[in-house]
Amino acid sequence: MPDLLSSFFLFPHGKSALSSATSAMDTITTLCERLALAIHVEDRRASVLGLKSFCRQYREAVVTRGSRALLHELVRDKLDTETVKVTLETILVLFVRDRAANDSETDYISLWLADAFTQKDETIASVISILENNDLYVRVYTLQLLSAILTLRPERVKQCVLSNPAAVSQIVAIIDDERDNIRTEVLKLLVRLADGNVAIQKLIAFENTFDKIFDIVGHHGGIDGGATVGDYLSLLACLLRYNSSNQTSFRETKCTPRLAALLSAESTSPSNDPLMVRNLTMVLEICRFFVAPDSSQTSANQLVFFNDGIFMSVLRLAFSANSDLQVRAVALLAAGDLLRGNHDIQQTFSSIDVPYIRISTLGDMNHTQTFAETIPVTRGLVDWTLSTSSVHAFDLRAGAQMCLEGYFAHNNLSRTLFLDESTKLYYESALSCPYPPNDRQICEFRVIFDEEVGVRTDPYRMWFACVILLQILEGGQDLKDRARRVKPFGNDGDAGQTAIQKLAMNLVYALQNHLDIRIGVGYIMLLSVWLYEDYDAIDDLLSNEVVVKALIAQISQFSGNDVILEGMCMCLVASFYGFSTTQSPYSRQLLHRLIVSQIGRDAFTARLRLLRAHPTIRNFDSSEMLESVRDESGLPNVLFHRIFVDFFKDRYSRLLKVLDKDPSQDPISPEVIAAQNELALETMEAMSKEIEALRGQVEAFRVVKDCGHDDSETVSRTDETDEPSYSGTVSPLSSPMVVFEKYHDLDSLSHHRNISSGGGGVGGDAERDGGRGSRMSSVAADERMRDLEAENSELRQRLELLELQISDSKRPSLDLSDVSRLQDGLPGSPSPSLRPSTADTDANSADYCE
Repeated sequence: MPDLLSSFFLFPHGKSALSSATSAMDTITTLCERLALAIHVEDRRASVLGLKSFCRQYREAVVTRGSRALLHELVRDKLDTETVKVTLETILVLFVRDRAANDSETDYISLWLADAFTQKDETIASVISILENNDLYVRVYTLQLLSAILTLRPERVKQCVLSNPAAVSQIVAIIDDERDNIRTEVLKLLVRLADGNVAIQKLIAFENTFDKIFDIVGHHGGIDGGATVGDYLSLLACLLRYNSSNQTSFRETKCTPRLAALLSAESTSPSNDPLMVRNLTMVLEICRFFVAPDSSQTSANQLVFFNDGIFMSVLRLAFSANSDLQVRAVALLAAGDLLRGNHDIQQTFSSIDVPYIRISTLGDMNHTQTFAETIPVTRGLVDWTLSTSSVHAFDLRAGAQMCLEGYFAHNNLSRTLFLDESTKLYYESALSCPYPPNDRQICEFRVIFDEEVGVRTDPYRMWFACVILLQILEGGQDLKDRARRVKPFGNDGDAGQTAIQKLAMNLVYALQNHLDIRIGVGYIMLLSVWLYEDYDAIDDLLSNEVVVKALIAQISQFSGNDVILEGMCMCLVASFYGFSTTQSPYSRQLLHRLIVSQIGRDAFTARLRLLRAHPTIRNFDSSEMLESVRDESGLPNVLFHRIFVDFFKDRYSRLLKVLDKDPSQDPISPEVIAAQNELALETMEAMSKEIEALRGQVEAFRVVKDCGHDDSETVSRTDETDEPSYSGTVSPLSSPMVVFEKYHDLDSLSHHRNISSGGGGVGGDAERDGGRGSRMSSVAADERMRDLEAENSELRQRLELLELQISDSKRPSLDLSDVSRLQDGLPGSPSPSLRPSTADTDANSADYCE
């Protein structure tokens, strides 16, 4: 080795003999040749050391001339620890870009080097096999090299890993290494490797990774294990997110009790340590992965989590006196997901009492005041949603509201009980001071019926109150009727107003006084969904002419600068005008004249279009509610709720056209639309049966034509059991006419429906759009009818062609009675009157063609 180095380096007076770039390039070339051709491992190691000295100053030259030799050396001497360690160090240095380079520029040298590694699957497999070396630095450098290549070429590296059956096993096996440096690097690599690749996630989980993770987490003290536990929980989350197969494996291998143990231990002694809060939040998020709303396994996972005590542990964390504010919010989100749509868990949830806890509104948000008495958990959630006014507690308020939403989901009984309880509380507190300082039984009706409920300093109080009632009204017409019967208490000037009229007047007040946009949006969301297709509620609103004119007048004063609020107001106008009638207290004709004269049709449609195109509506995602950008006051930019956005998008085209309907004609009621759709369904079923009959007749004619008269008896006996049975003894030649009459009736029905829908009101549009729930889409029905008509027309043409072929056949002994026997499946001759002659056949065919 000294002879080799002496041929390249001279150190007279401590100065290098390489005085120019040309000599450096020549030296690099010579080192690469020696590395490729040297026999002794010591010589190859010296060549690698020589190349390493040039990596920073002549990085590009070393990569272009020596990358192949370095890759070959990495595989050839992987059993020699010193050589492979030096080679790995050299390659890692080549992946580090020049410090003077701009970070925004693409590092093509690193990409070129990554491509050299991923060009063949065997290269990545060879690098992974180096992990069998137990040396600390060799393993750390190998894992860092794989991470560097994966960062640059993620998809190609994942393909290489999947092509090698043992690759994942070799990487996962290192998790058991007790050295922290190796564990940290292997966790980073596995998380990057599994991210977005379901196949690799399954392979990692197959290596008993879940048990290994829980063993290590338990060894480090559980949730309180610091950053190390957080890294392992990150890997666990990566394996379970959006992977139903791994979730099933997790559940079936009895890992849920171990997950419950992490929560149950922490729920008894929560802490505000940042690392502990991070780990606990991650465990709660992992629980939420199993109960995604659109997953088919959600019900089974909810039951398992409830039986293993996870649900109760989550509630304890949410209502513990010492829990961090962030932990409370995520725990409430998890609790809402764990009970969503499950009636048994929802019923158990409604019977739980929790401590009454007040969250601090000033200073430290983790400071709480706990009272001795307990309250129902639903009232505790309402209290946090409506009474916690600090801008820092928005996540907690949103989590409490979403937990209530999970309690209401697919359960009208829970909605009804909650509404009745809120009504009772409202009546009991109506005569007391409007807002006592220690009010522990606040309800949403007290907030939405009084326009001075601290809304100037806390606009989200009104917004959340409207959202809670909106979630209740989502249950259907019966709940709307119950809510409409609530009688608001107010000033003397408001005496006699109904709930809907009171809400409308509060909206006018908010618009006149330019209150926060969230207040107006909350009222409009509630009223728009409430009034749509509810004739009684609309008549309730229109019975107070003062309220209607004040609302229209206030809306007409918009300057066109506020796209959201103005578009929302047009949505509200469309909702109650579209289903008003000529018999309404404020008639449809007068209302149409008032809207057109004060607002204008063009302004009406333009503002609706602008609202639909606004990014807040167009790109709405309810899952981003807790991640919204905050304004200068600290309030998040959250304006809409999922229920209203779905409502508006589904009915946008109908709301846009309500003013185009004839105001002198009433809209078609939802009941009439449902009846017409039911009739259309029955008609299509009958048409489908008739078409099947025609297919059987065509097949019968084909058999007769192919086999001839001499074999007709045999054909009749052979196909007797396969024939479809037809009621009656109608000749197959007359069946097309019967179907034709059926289609004629269907055309009359369709024509009648078109006339009805073209008359006026949203009803016609509602019929074509189909609505929601059990009502069938009329557009889909019309398309199905056209398809059936086309199919029947084709079958009739084929039937006519076969009839003509049979009648013109040169077989004079052909008797159509054979066809009748094929149709009826009975031996013998049918009635003579039902056996037409050849001439009759031609005549019938001619008449039918006409």
